[in-house]
Amino acid sequence: MSDSSQDEIKLRTADSNHIRFKKINAFQSKFYKKISPTLPYLKNRYLRYGISAILFGFVIYFYILYETYRGNKLSPVLGGYILTDLLVPLGLIFALIVVLYISWDDKFFKKYRTPGLYMVVLTTVFYALIFSGLSSYLFELDFAKWLTRLTGTTVSSILMAFGMNISSVVWNPTTFMTQINFVKPPAKEDAILINAECSGIHSLTIFTVIFLIMLFEARRRLFWGYERGVITISEHLKTYFEDIPQFIEENGRKAFFKDFGIRLSKVLWVFTRVGLVTVVGIMGTYLVNILRIMIITAITYAYGWEVGGPIHNYLGYVMLILWLPIFWLYILPLGERRELKKNRKMKKKEKKELKKKKKLENQNKINAEEAEHSLSKEELDETNST
Repeated sequence: MSDSSQDEIKLRTADSNHIRFKKINAFQSKFYKKISPTLPYLKNRYLRYGISAILFGFVIYFYILYETYRGNKLSPVLGGYILTDLLVPLGLIFALIVVLYISWDDKFFKKYRTPGLYMVVLTTVFYALIFSGLSSYLFELDFAKWLTRLTGTTVSSILMAFGMNISSVVWNPTTFMTQINFVKPPAKEDAILINAECSGIHSLTIFTVIFLIMLFEARRRLFWGYERGVITISEHLKTYFEDIPQFIEENGRKAFFKDFGIRLSKVLWVFTRVGLVTVVGIMGTYLVNILRIMIITAITYAYGWEVGGPIHNYLGYVMLILWLPIFWLYILPLGERRELKKNRKMKKKEKKELKKKKKLENQNKINAEEAEHSLSKEELDETNST
């Protein structure tokens, strides 16, 4: 790749970044003039935590109300009534405010801002599937029916291995349901049914949508593109292929094929890494659903459907929400470029050393103050004695 082509790409990237940041600064300058006097108060950590906790309480409150009164036109809210379908958008708005506000210039919550925003997006997709009727379409797919049978077999096998008394597992090809029959007693119920809604097709679809958005968001981390000011893979290959005749003329065909093989293997390794992360994400999502069905089945077995039913209504969404930040913070980084991992380790090491240095400085300061205090006390005692 020629130096002139690389310089041209860098200049183009720098110009686009300059224009983008210029627009943002122009927006901020007008907006901040009005709210700047209140910013120090709004940024106060304890105020942010307090307001965010209250708003998050409302998010949970709206979610419980929606799941409790789903199917009813109205739901009781704080002594009044509201349309049940409005509880979801209200909860999403409150959740978005919580994520943005609690992570505002916050050292601890800053790293959870992106997964928090993805959790809001996930919830939006989750209820969009329900309200649009696409869930019914998903449940009719042959893949959902196959997944229902697999889920029932997997859950029953694991629970039997842990000692649960299960008499039989029956697959009904007419209703496309798996029935797990219990030995009663000790079971409180005769059986539990697993249908397409419990198969995991819903969560897998949502995860796929969210994962595609994540791939775009993490394109620089996963080597779809480099850091700001450096060329992307597509631009790199484009420029490289434009210089092929010149490269062959200067180095020969053998050197070209060797160089091309190295470059191609690096690009293929990128797609392999992303593919492995995708497989882990999909398998993890399905295993989260398996764990959910196991918990519901075990609770129904021990305490009956009166206890297991309400948990069934709430647990699926909660576990999917918890899985998303785990994937973003711990699974997705496995597909990152080696340089980014090294940089992160270096930053952590520097941060730890800086923390130790500050701690040592504070300790030395305390020791100096104590020594000065003891010295002044000795001088005072000598003065009093004389």
